[in-house]
Amino acid sequence: MNPIDVSSLLTAGDFSRVSGLSRKALRVYEDYGLLLPVHIHPENRYRFYAPSQLRDARIIQVLRMMEVSMDRIQLLLDSTDPLQDLNDLWVHREKQHVQHRAFAQYLHSLFEAQGGEMFEVHTRQVDGEYVATLSGQVYAHEAPGFISSSIAKIRRFLEQQQVEAREIDWTICHEGPSRDAKGSMEVCVPFVGSLLPGEGISLKHEPPHQEAYIRLRKEQCQPAVLMQAYDAGQRWLQEQGKVPILGSREVYFADWSTVADHEEAFDLAFPYHD
Repeated sequence: MNPIDVSSLLTAGDFSRVSGLSRKALRVYEDYGLLLPVHIHPENRYRFYAPSQLRDARIIQVLRMMEVSMDRIQLLLDSTDPLQDLNDLWVHREKQHVQHRAFAQYLHSLFEAQGGEMFEVHTRQVDGEYVATLSGQVYAHEAPGFISSSIAKIRRFLEQQQVEAREIDWTICHEGPSRDAKGSMEVCVPFVGSLLPGEGISLKHEPPHQEAYIRLRKEQCQPAVLMQAYDAGQRWLQEQGKVPILGSREVYFADWSTVADHEEAFDLAFPYHD
């Protein structure tokens, strides 16, 4: 077998010089499978790169400067539509930036021992109801998907059992999920009629109770706002001498698929007794 002709290839040193990537960086990207040498000499293990790989090298370098993960870079390099994937990544980053700005504002208020955004707290009497529930252990980023899929599953189950589901659903947060640890959440759909549990769905009766609540717009369903609203609700309970019961919850009274971002869509509620 004839040795490969390396005359048209670049040594690792030359490729490093023209790409702006150190040879150590080239080895890192090789280990991750992002930028592989086209030839490795079988005896001295010298590495050679094709000039056409300079484009990928620059793409990797820019994406790493944007703090994109190695796995995501691999997906972009392998994509059949990298421009669309890049646009999706940028939209996601912009949403993250908006969210991080909101977190920074919230932290600012905490450092200054201020209340942050102002929320109006209302109270109401809630009737007792039978509810079908699904519980799960989820990370914070998994919560929206868990809630929507659980509501859909419960409502489908009730329809199959020919049991009437009421319009308003809620999610009880028993232990708050975070980015680093799972929390315990319970999705509840109230119903009218006779029903047996099944398909992982449990049944329970929520007793009549009083609750404080903060009404929020759809656009306010983001972690920084929810944290501030939660703080405001807990602060109200303490100031009024109320004892929390049953678990704080998000109560969804609007059709999430059709309600506009600027419209009121859900309550953050805090059941209590005097």
